[in-house]
Amino acid sequence: MDKKLKVGILRETKTPHDKRVAVPPGEAVELIKLFPCVELINQPSKIRCYNDQEYIDSGLTLKEDLSECDILIGVKEVDIQALIPGKTYLFFSHTTKKQVHNRKLLQEIVKKNITLIDYEYLTDKNNIRLVAFGRWAGLVGAYNGLIAYGKRYRLFDLKPVHQCYDMDEMIEELKKVKLPPIKILITGGGRVAYGAMDT
Repeated sequence: MDKKLKVGILRETKTPHDKRVAVPPGEAVELIKLFPCVELINQPSKIRCYNDQEYIDSGLTLKEDLSECDILIGVKEVDIQALIPGKTYLFFSHTTKKQVHNRKLLQEIVKKNITLIDYEYLTDKNNIRLVAFGRWAGLVGAYNGLIAYGKRYRLFDLKPVHQCYDMDEMIEELKKVKLPPIKILITGGGRVAYGAMDT
C-alpha cells in the first residue's frame, strides 16, 4: 500500500484569536472519503469554533506535534515560532500587497525552505479567486452594524458574532431584530457588499 499523504489542520495562532478552521469536522470526513490516500491530523485547539471532541467523533487523530505532516493547512498567518522547516503550508499570508507587518513572516518562510501556497493566489482560468471570505466579512459587518444600531436606540440586544456557535445561531439572533421603517444603504458590488445584503 502506498504511503498516505499526511495533512495537518493547524490551530490558529494569530492574535487576536481566530475561531475559524480551514477544515471543519464534516468536511474532513468527506475529504477522507474522496481521497482515501490522505490522512488528516488535527492540532488541538481551545479557541476553535469546533471543539476537539467533534474531530475525535469524526474519526480524526489529534496531535500537538504536526512535524510528521507533509502539508499544513490553516486560515490566517502562522506564528513565526510555529513554522516547521521544509513543509508545505496553505494559509492567507497577507503579504500580497507587500504588507510591512508580515515581511518578517515571509522572510522566515524563505529562510526555512517552506513552500507557501497563499489562498489569495488560487484563481481559476479567468483569474477569479477561488478562496475568499468577502461574503462572510459582509455578513459579519452587517450583523455588527445591527448590533450597534440596536444598542444606540435601545431596540434590541444581539449576541456578538464571535459568541455564536455557527451561522444558524447568528440567524436565530437576527430574529430579535425589529427595525423601524428606515433605509439602509450598502455601497459596492463585490463579495462584501453581497454578503452584507444577505444579512
